[in-house]
Amino acid sequence: MFTAQSHTPTRTPNTPTAPAPFCHAFDLTKRLTIPPDASLKFLAAPTASATPYSTLLTQLSTHLSTTSPTTPHRVLIPSLLNPAQYPPHASAPHHLLQFLHSVRALLREYPRQLTVMISLPTELYPRTTALIRWAEILSDGVIELLPLPRRTASKAQGKQEEPQGLVKLWKLPVLGEKGGGIGAALGAGEDLAFLVTRRRFEIMAYSLPPADEIQLGAGGAGSAGGHGHGEATKVDLEF
Repeated sequence: MFTAQSHTPTRTPNTPTAPAPFCHAFDLTKRLTIPPDASLKFLAAPTASATPYSTLLTQLSTHLSTTSPTTPHRVLIPSLLNPAQYPPHASAPHHLLQFLHSVRALLREYPRQLTVMISLPTELYPRTTALIRWAEILSDGVIELLPLPRRTASKAQGKQEEPQGLVKLWKLPVLGEKGGGIGAALGAGEDLAFLVTRRRFEIMAYSLPPADEIQLGAGGAGSAGGHGHGEATKVDLEF
């Protein structure tokens, strides 16, 4: 699926104003409104032909070459290599890597017109496999979402929603193109987590809860004196 939207540069007045913080918030319960001058196209998943991605690449390349240079294209490929949508031989290295090479070539040919976002189920294709490693090398940016096991909410956690998983930034476009910012180099800062609710998807800083909260969630209530796996008392904290 990809969308093509006409773009007209807007002129701002010369009056100096404070720059607004860059932030987009979307309500997941609302439908995404498409501008009237935008076109939305759905391309079928690769078929069981000898070259499964050839039709998709041909249609995308033809559309880019026949539209205005000022028209941005946003391409979304969800659940790549999902067995429910893709034939078994679509995951063969000589098919998948050639497809990613071709997409990368289109991104370099139309740097101001084309943006591609691909999601892949790591439960079926882990990052430890050579195929996925090569796919990451051919990508400008790599973000991984790791679900966290659900824990019993403690008293302190009842006031705020608990994150549902971790966010790993393995590769960033700006740094990756210059040969850096890959893997552990991005993990030097604070840990990130994500939270999905009925209305929003949020990324936030993540830190482990205190040890007494972990013990409460795992072992239940302790003794009345605060020893064992119960809550820590003032005497326990003075060491």
